[in-house]
Amino acid sequence: MLKLRPRDKDVQDVARVLELEQMRELNTHVWMSREQDGTRDISFGTRFTQPITLRTRLFALGWWDRAKDKTSTEYFKRLGIGLEHEFNSTFKVLEQVSWNSDGTKDMGALTSITVTPDDYWTFDFSFDSCTDQVPMRARANGIRAKKIDVGLTYRESESCSLHFELSRSWFSDHNNRNEGLLGYEQGLYVKNNKKLRLFVDLYGMGNSKQDTPYYNPQRLYSLTLRLMGEQILYRMYGRGFVHRLYIYMGPQKQRDYSTGLTGGLRYEQEIDFCDTRSLYWGVDAARNIYDGDSVNGLSIDIGYRVKF
Repeated sequence: MLKLRPRDKDVQDVARVLELEQMRELNTHVWMSREQDGTRDISFGTRFTQPITLRTRLFALGWWDRAKDKTSTEYFKRLGIGLEHEFNSTFKVLEQVSWNSDGTKDMGALTSITVTPDDYWTFDFSFDSCTDQVPMRARANGIRAKKIDVGLTYRESESCSLHFELSRSWFSDHNNRNEGLLGYEQGLYVKNNKKLRLFVDLYGMGNSKQDTPYYNPQRLYSLTLRLMGEQILYRMYGRGFVHRLYIYMGPQKQRDYSTGLTGGLRYEQEIDFCDTRSLYWGVDAARNIYDGDSVNGLSIDIGYRVKF
């Protein structure tokens, strides 16, 4: 088509999109946080993707975590490889195998399925035999976990959606964790390059075991209201600059403790240098509550994407 109509701008755009989809991609991110109780965390991750066909991609990934407090320092290092395939516009599957790179192995397999039957509904399912969503203090005590996750999203329009998610984790110390999330998103204002959105999240968690060396509330419930303001300062010819401000707060109730108020501010930027290179960064100041004690914290995250 491009050879037949080389001067047609629409044809040029479609050809460029297809070209970008067949490029290799490297994503790298760094996350750092510090809380007033002396806890300091650093996380680094990278993922390399190699297209095989228009619908099939191979990928390799690695991540490194360090958690440090006043008494100890813990590390978590993991590598993985995988394959993702889109059978059609409705059905997508991801298979991943990962293992620890520190000699302890702990081989794990992740299966993720996404079904999108139409423009409104999306169904997600995943099972991870060795999930990375385990507290560092649990890992320090040799505890691992399996996790199953089921999600359902209904998107009425670009400005309104509803999301429901349930998950269950089986820890190797015989603790079973159930989590549920009900999220609502509503666009409040859109004009030219400005946007205002409201997010409402209702979250609940329950654990079957209490005498654990990691934070593990028997019952916890929270309601969070998050307001996001977005402004597109520039977007043209593959280049762009977007920044956002989030304000969030809400009550949190943990069993055996009084209800407390959590909240925070987040500012982030997305910078597209061209259609193959982009950078994002964000800073988050938050107030969290653990076992009735409020803890202030600051976190910074940076990510870079390149296609070649």
